[in-house]
Amino acid sequence: MEPSRFTIRPFHPRDYPAQYEIGIEFEPRVGVSVEELRREDEVMARQPDHLRLKLVAETAEDSRVVGFGSLSQHDSTYHPQKYWVWVLVRKAFRGRGIGSALYSALEGEARARGGSTLWVPVNQAEAQGKRFADRHGFAPGRTVWVSKLDLRSADLQDHEGLAPKLEADGLRFSTWNAEGSNDPKVRHQLYDLSQLCSRDVPRIGEFHPTPFEQFEALELESTRAMPEAVFLAYAGGELVGVSSLERDQIRADTLRVGFTGVRPEYRGRKIASELKRRAAEFARDAGYRYLQTGNDSLNQPILAINRRLGFQAELTWVTCEKKLEPRR
Repeated sequence: MEPSRFTIRPFHPRDYPAQYEIGIEFEPRVGVSVEELRREDEVMARQPDHLRLKLVAETAEDSRVVGFGSLSQHDSTYHPQKYWVWVLVRKAFRGRGIGSALYSALEGEARARGGSTLWVPVNQAEAQGKRFADRHGFAPGRTVWVSKLDLRSADLQDHEGLAPKLEADGLRFSTWNAEGSNDPKVRHQLYDLSQLCSRDVPRIGEFHPTPFEQFEALELESTRAMPEAVFLAYAGGELVGVSSLERDQIRADTLRVGFTGVRPEYRGRKIASELKRRAAEFARDAGYRYLQTGNDSLNQPILAINRRLGFQAELTWVTCEKKLEPRR
């Protein structure tokens, strides 16, 4: 990077629109709004032990933001020495060393904090991104597929008669909205089930529990949240299954699949299949055209359900890993 033409500085709240623009240019199918970016940072700031460092690269001539980078620790994979790295550069400014300069600053910060591991998500359709990861010493790791369901052609009929069978076995189906979206008991039920099921979700790194306040702020009170589209299964008074949909704040014709989980002792009874079918049926009847979801390649049960519904993979992300050996 030419220091006379480009400079790197800390992120400022006025940079959110630029972060959004650069992100959309890189991958327009990721439906995250400016407001959502801002809110997530505000909520994460409530946990000062979780790093969320953000940098931007801008032109020296007119202070235009042309690159963005972050070093962060996510709640679900939190480890004091492990960090996620994200580096994006506007297409018109790539090949000038801006991404490498941002990455160098972020790796330096991780090392200064005693970091042991860096993770970076790489879009497999981006050859430049793969070269960047390889050049900086990252090795390919876990794969996540982003898939889409066209609701116009999806067959959502209950061909197996699952609903009557499950109800005959004592299960009751409902929604978060019907149970009371502001009811503290229901909110804690959703939290407890999500934390229990999340332990079994394949991920890079180790599972780390999320505090209830964080879960409530980022999931239940998010602008993405749709209480009427969170489908629940109860056995007696116990919540045993959930499958949720969320607003896509960029695409009006699309909903995003949130979290699907079933208590371990109730798995194998196709409860998740019925919940996801109900969610897709809701989206179709509400006039949406697509559902989008992301799944780890090792999460075979959910992948099988999605394939039966008709989801088609459209994007592949690979999480690459780099071990930070102590410098001599």
